[in-house]
Amino acid sequence: MAVCYLAFGGNKNDVQQTMQQAYALLAAHAEIRICRMSSIYRTAPVGTDAGGTFLNAACEIETSLTPIALLDFLQQVELQLGRTHTQHWGPRTIDIDILLYDQKVVEHPRLIIPHPACWYRRFVLDPLAEIAREVLHPVKRITIQGLQQRLLQRPLTVALAEAESSQSHELIEAMSKLFPEVVFSH
Repeated sequence: MAVCYLAFGGNKNDVQQTMQQAYALLAAHAEIRICRMSSIYRTAPVGTDAGGTFLNAACEIETSLTPIALLDFLQQVELQLGRTHTQHWGPRTIDIDILLYDQKVVEHPRLIIPHPACWYRRFVLDPLAEIAREVLHPVKRITIQGLQQRLLQRPLTVALAEAESSQSHELIEAMSKLFPEVVFSH
């Protein structure tokens, strides 16, 4: 059985109830065993069209399903629970992503594992770190906790590249006024 980590998120309707229904559908599948579930985290939406506040969580499962078969099943669960794909990064009842599948790297037209954005998104890493602190990211070769900690470092430092020196100085000056807690450099 493969050990997999899934991310759950949503911001339409009763998301907490929808997540509970998703967990029940996962648990009812003969080839899936739920091992651990994180707490539910309230997070800010990402993107101008994302809608209101999201709820996010992570779940550890064991499965004998292949990565593509697991993806197919998770997409069926999303549809059953009211997920529609009318707007990219728009509001949703539920989104279920495969973050990790053992230590495998999968590059398929329908699926990339590890999830390509899981290493830099707090709304993914915070719940995942709760249940998988010491799990190694198979590409980055750093633990989930290590990835999370890198995002918590303060002050945040941003370096500008590929810009003319005079443009960089103007941009840094403007950005420093807008974001005084960030350290900018060229």
